[in-house]
Amino acid sequence: MPPFCFVFFFLLPLRSQPILIPIVLTAFLTALSHADETPSSALARPSAAIEDNNLSVVRSSEQIRALVIQPDGNIVTAGASNAAITNGFALARYKPDGSPDAGFGQGGKVTTRLDNEDIEVTALALQGDGKLLITGQTSPTANHPTNIILTRYNSNGRVDAGFGANGTVRTVLPSNTFSTVSKSVMQADGKLLVAAHSLSPEGDLWLVRYEPDGKLDAGFGIKGFVKSSPGFSLAKVTLTLQPDGKILVGGTEIRVTGAIGLVVPPGAADFCPGPSGLRVFLARYNTDGSIDRSFGDNGAYTFVLADLRTLTHLAFQPDGKIVLSGDVHCRPALTRYHTDGSVDTTFGVNGIVQTEKRFAGSPLFTLQPDGKILSVLYAYEDLLLTRHHANGVLDASFGVSGAVTLSLRDATALAIQPNGDILAAGYMSQDIESDFAIARYHADGSVDTDFGSKGLATTNFALFPHADHCETTIPPFSSFPRDYRGDGPRVRRDEASTLLLQPDGKILVAGTAGYALTVLRYTANGDLDRGFGVDGVFTTRLSSHPKYADLAFALALQPDGKILVIGMTHNEMKGRPFLVRLTADGQFDASFGTEGKIIPSVGSVGSALAVLSDGKILAVVGPNEGWPKNWFLLRFLPDGNLDWAFGVGGIVTVNFENLNATLAQPNGGLLLIGARMIKQTKSRIATDFILERYSPTGSVDKNLGVQGKVALDTWNEKVYPSTFALQPDGKIVGGGLVPYSSNQDLNEEFLLVRYNSDGSRDPTFGEDGKVIALRRSLTDLQQDGVGLPLSRYFCSGLCHVTIQDNSNILAVGRVGKNSTVFRYLPDGSIDTSFGNAGKVTLAIGAQSTLANAFTVQQDGKLILAGLCANARHTNIFLARYNPDGSIDPTFSADGQVTIRIGVAVPPLP
Repeated sequence: MPPFCFVFFFLLPLRSQPILIPIVLTAFLTALSHADETPSSALARPSAAIEDNNLSVVRSSEQIRALVIQPDGNIVTAGASNAAITNGFALARYKPDGSPDAGFGQGGKVTTRLDNEDIEVTALALQGDGKLLITGQTSPTANHPTNIILTRYNSNGRVDAGFGANGTVRTVLPSNTFSTVSKSVMQADGKLLVAAHSLSPEGDLWLVRYEPDGKLDAGFGIKGFVKSSPGFSLAKVTLTLQPDGKILVGGTEIRVTGAIGLVVPPGAADFCPGPSGLRVFLARYNTDGSIDRSFGDNGAYTFVLADLRTLTHLAFQPDGKIVLSGDVHCRPALTRYHTDGSVDTTFGVNGIVQTEKRFAGSPLFTLQPDGKILSVLYAYEDLLLTRHHANGVLDASFGVSGAVTLSLRDATALAIQPNGDILAAGYMSQDIESDFAIARYHADGSVDTDFGSKGLATTNFALFPHADHCETTIPPFSSFPRDYRGDGPRVRRDEASTLLLQPDGKILVAGTAGYALTVLRYTANGDLDRGFGVDGVFTTRLSSHPKYADLAFALALQPDGKILVIGMTHNEMKGRPFLVRLTADGQFDASFGTEGKIIPSVGSVGSALAVLSDGKILAVVGPNEGWPKNWFLLRFLPDGNLDWAFGVGGIVTVNFENLNATLAQPNGGLLLIGARMIKQTKSRIATDFILERYSPTGSVDKNLGVQGKVALDTWNEKVYPSTFALQPDGKIVGGGLVPYSSNQDLNEEFLLVRYNSDGSRDPTFGEDGKVIALRRSLTDLQQDGVGLPLSRYFCSGLCHVTIQDNSNILAVGRVGKNSTVFRYLPDGSIDTSFGNAGKVTLAIGAQSTLANAFTVQQDGKLILAGLCANARHTNIFLARYNPDGSIDPTFSADGQVTIRIGVAVPPLP
């Protein structure tokens, strides 16, 4: 066993800062309340973010704290997950065979976060109507004491909004002190009993009882509260109900004298930390909360065992005797008492059963219906499940001489199924991550290989997209940090960049999550399509450089349902294009390129895609390194090999220094809009913006403009075109920006222009072919852009344009912190019937909402995708609007879906 470090917390220096004392002591109490965890398991718990090769990568730590078995045999587990910066409630439901129950939550998983508080699970209860009730607590801060938290879920995993406030009940103890929520039990009448204790010299112990609807039970104690004081500070409290409904509470003493510390002599092999001879407190209450004075000494019983360090669990045997677990000199110990509180000396040796195995935590145990005792204990690096007869004698028929070595890293819950099978739940760890884990054993201790994967079922919430509407501004940030801000947490950068409607109405969205290429698929009603990828999400890391993200720029769908994604990755510090093909169910298509991936030998970014009628793929990549800059058209065969019949070796060079927009045409050809240098002097480089059309064969289509080229009217070379769309009549609509530096009055202009199919400007549109959508002063720009996120797919002015079936024109641009959608009639006049006088401003995030892509459904509804941001992270958002610009409430829950999956990014190999 490795030597321990010396750790001290001194209270004396804190006297000048009294507010810190309860925080330190509460933290210490919390550590003691989890004394059943080994030091190695505690060390294995990662923080929300770690540094990995100079890249902050969020990992997940998940651990089951409670489980229940439903009448139908399904298994529900509850615990904590830190897969989204703060700890939150996490639930997973498994079928009787250990497979995820897809009908529960999202793919069998549910997470709940309360604002930005860390919350911990204490217990899980199943109500008679099938609803699930979690008991937990918030972590205390200097200004806020612990809250008891109750959250109720419907049987399908959705939060029960009719319970408390939006599904959650909060309770602060009347003493308003820092407390620990220790245990809760569900009574037969559906009432919930919760035990909590606060750090005080008297050891304040609280019982709180709730009605089934979450209201405090006014008939219990004083308005739902019962307070007791054993006369000494408590480190651990446990609670159970007797068969007659009476309430038994137990607790263990904590001693705080001057300093809290632990000194382990280096190389010590038989060191037992912490004081012994602690007092144990047992009290019994009547069903109304009054003390039962027939128990022990006037309702309570205090006893001392010379070597006892802690009490962790207690339960009743069928004959009513009380079994308690703890440890005696760092060895697992079980003790038994009569119902009057006296020691049962017939149990073990003078009332104590103690193993010879040393361990690093107090045992977890449960009672079988026949009175036998199942317990979990640690023996150095082994996690053992043992069984004792009701009298404390080891049951040699169980496992090997009464013990089974568990496959879990830690066990925090035990349950017996009706057929006698045993469920042990906790977590599995790999590197510094941990996952929910359940192991199942037959009654004789043998592994049930038909359960899960060879007896083990696991759930990883890091790959789980977390619902979050970006609505909360999180202290300490007053504005959005770009990537880092001081020592604050790493900013999560999830963002959608492109979307595509499938013929079946499903919606494909591609972008980046954290640093990984990410593709999501939604059903037509806004739910993640759980049959795609992992719970609706495909994510992969392509870059070999840890500081650069994989970016998706375009999607295309093949007739067979396979999905193409093109974008940019990095090889060391050099940008490289990539082309990926996925199967229709969201997996790499191994028949394409190299295991589904192609990294072309030219260019640095992939920007556009078109699938030709013969199945070939036309892609745009560039620019090249060096000077002059060029872009390239690449044509691939259906298997991903370059088509050597196209250009030179499958590549056509396009003379653009910068490519601003690419537009695929119905015949598989491409319209390219970009900049070409026309003049260079010592003081400036003059450029010309060119619209050029190419046929599917890679040749210039000379029917456009002059020899296939149109020199765009850029109004003295000051317009920056960003996007173009093709009308059904062949006209071309483009959007862009005239920057404030181009105007003497220092105004920025969002510009919309329309060209005829031959490339000439269309004088019937707006004023001589152009429309000024928005004019903003330099003062406006200075005021609205500070502290807000830039999209990874940054664009200014009118960035996205699409055409509706009635030839109305939709354009999106960023105005201030949010994107705004404008709609124009075919003649270029604003459509005042749309939104607010022709405009709809997106406002999903607390800080910013930016749309990077949008499309129009056949019914005229508008779908937008991009990012929403609060003060700490950005999320992928998808929203749908009715044809009149109003939000479509039939899409998802309220017209919008926002999720965060950046935490799923795996470390680089």
